[in-house]
Amino acid sequence: SKIQLGDTVDIQETLYLKSGLTKAVSEMKLGIGGSGIIMRNGEAYTGSAHAVTPSSNVARTVVATIKDSNEILLVTVDKGSGYVGINQSELVEVLKRYNVQDAMYLDGGGSTTFVARNEGSYSATLQNKPSDGSQRKVINGIGVYTTSLSGNLTKLIATPSSDRTFVGESISFAFKGTDENGNPVTVEPSSVTYSMASGSGDFSGNIFTPTSAG
Repeated sequence: SKIQLGDTVDIQETLYLKSGLTKAVSEMKLGIGGSGIIMRNGEAYTGSAHAVTPSSNVARTVVATIKDSNEILLVTVDKGSGYVGINQSELVEVLKRYNVQDAMYLDGGGSTTFVARNEGSYSATLQNKPSDGSQRKVINGIGVYTTSLSGNLTKLIATPSSDRTFVGESISFAFKGTDENGNPVTVEPSSVTYSMASGSGDFSGNIFTPTSAG
């Protein structure tokens, strides 16, 4: 009698966890929504957890733990743009090759997205080809970040503008550097020196013009 047609009502509900769940939640270091268990104790999981279109070849996103290790494995499998996707049994076989202990799905399909900072780069870029043809907004994900500070240059990465050239045709070189932890380090072009192991040619800064074949 106190609620009239058209009134807005807020419903409150109290949830109680069993003692085992309460302990598990209190000790949790990372929690993320998933779509079903793929493997447990090194074998395909056959319990009641939801299996995501197990017989269909689709794009998938997986997080897994490695046996006898403190490592995790982050996996994306694409479909579309020449990629055929993967079904659940095929995925289990792939994960077993990597000595996986436990594995679960994250959101797949058009949400399957993997970004990473390439070696020597300062920003993360898209590494896979989402099946929608472009990136989709997703509600959660797993991020891995370094906590080490940038150090001294230990590795120099040279990238030519072309993988081959001809006599009299110039190519240029771009450089990136990293420290011992893979953090990017700025490389001053003027500090780079050039030499040739064979053949002949001329360098003008980072531009090389060959004068002989080979």
